[in-house]
Amino acid sequence: MKRKSVKSEGKEEASPDVLKEKSKSKKRKYIKVEFDEDHRVKMKGKIERAHGLLGSMYGIPQKLSEATNTNACNKKDTICEAVVSLMLSQNTSDRNSSRAWASLRKKFSTLDEIRNASVESIEEAIKKGGLAKRKSKMIKEFLNDVHSKYGETSLEFLYTKETEEIKKILLSFKGVGPKTCACMMLFTMDRPEFAVDTHVHRVSNRLGWVNTGTNREKTFEIMNKLVPDELKHDMHVLMIRHGRRTCSAQNPKCSACKLTNDCLYFASSKEEKSESDKELDF
Repeated sequence: MKRKSVKSEGKEEASPDVLKEKSKSKKRKYIKVEFDEDHRVKMKGKIERAHGLLGSMYGIPQKLSEATNTNACNKKDTICEAVVSLMLSQNTSDRNSSRAWASLRKKFSTLDEIRNASVESIEEAIKKGGLAKRKSKMIKEFLNDVHSKYGETSLEFLYTKETEEIKKILLSFKGVGPKTCACMMLFTMDRPEFAVDTHVHRVSNRLGWVNTGTNREKTFEIMNKLVPDELKHDMHVLMIRHGRRTCSAQNPKCSACKLTNDCLYFASSKEEKSESDKELDF
């Protein structure tokens, strides 16, 4: 018997980071959400319990102290490098994006070399990552915009800014959406932002922590407020591991999950099975 599906678990929607802007003048805005203190405290307890249980399943993640080129989404030496590598990670696998990032850095020694290169040469360098034609244009435009605005291909001055100002500046660049912004801040700047990808979005909805359908940006706004700052890094990594290994979009391994006592998806699946068994009991 098929279990109930969550609306957000069909074909993965295109990342908002790479969708074409309807208008160049239209600025991306975050969705504002508010909670009363009782709800925040209740959710804090649930998230802390989940952190412990997921940690016992997958191990507690360790923060990287040094930049790495082995994964496009991990810590990078500079903010611009992080943004470019995260652009490569949009709508593709970690393996493909990491190969594209390594290939790009092998071909070009500096960001200025990438900025001054032709779109075609950038596309050739990142072709292993998927969507190379679109991403090559996006990367070149981003680096040109940074250089045009600030006189250098660098955004290191953002370290002196408050979190909301950093978001405002980053989201002004085409191709930079909430997920790219949050991942860069979390892994490279070590700021407490809770990035939401398709796995985090799915697990959050199944657990009943949010009810956001296919709206990942709304999930980000809610979870970024609910997850304690000291757990944002760990929970982001743990929920991705959980979504990949256990709580998959199709045929989740609920029997192997330690979160079933606090999972709405599992509860609804049991209820549906019970009702079905009653119908067959004649």
